[in-house]
Amino acid sequence: MLQRQYKPAAKELSKAIAKNVKGNQAHLDRAYCYYPLKAYDKATADLAYLKEQGETSFQYYSLKSLVELDQKQYQAAINTLSEGLRAYPDNHFLWGTYGYTQIENNNLEEGYKALQHCLKLDSTYYIAYNSLGWYHYQKKDYIKAEEMVKKSLEIDPTNSYAYRNLGFILKATGDAAGACRAWKRAEYLGFSTDYDNEVKDMLGANCGS
Repeated sequence: MLQRQYKPAAKELSKAIAKNVKGNQAHLDRAYCYYPLKAYDKATADLAYLKEQGETSFQYYSLKSLVELDQKQYQAAINTLSEGLRAYPDNHFLWGTYGYTQIENNNLEEGYKALQHCLKLDSTYYIAYNSLGWYHYQKKDYIKAEEMVKKSLEIDPTNSYAYRNLGFILKATGDAAGACRAWKRAEYLGFSTDYDNEVKDMLGANCGS
């Protein structure tokens, strides 16, 4: 589905770029097409061009950090997000991504503080609650971890990544059946291509499927 949707769009945007139509926006839009296709080199090339052109939009910082995060370039993503937050200090999305990235980079307390600030800006931002759940999971506070992930799911019950996290949390508490239900729900909802194999592996190893 992603290839059917984004590949033709990237092709059309390449034609526009060749004709010098739409300028920076065409490069940004094409990078957004390359990102879900995991064409990171191509997305990075467009983002590098935009940087040379002095691009400073929220969308630029957001996408650049996500491309870096997907490639586990955590420090690069932190640097990008820090630059973005200097330009957009009240942007809850950038704070949420910054907090999650710090946690993935094993800077747990820095990540926790960022996520708390994110929720002060937007108390309904379900991704931040899910990330806080992962923070508490890393701290082995499974009760708080489950509470935060379930809070995320109260706001957005279609959040497959929260079900992924819930599976790990329930497995850690010894609730194997609950973990399997959570991972099956994540798979059913159409889990992100970034972690799809991980969920399938956990189902195969723990749930007999």
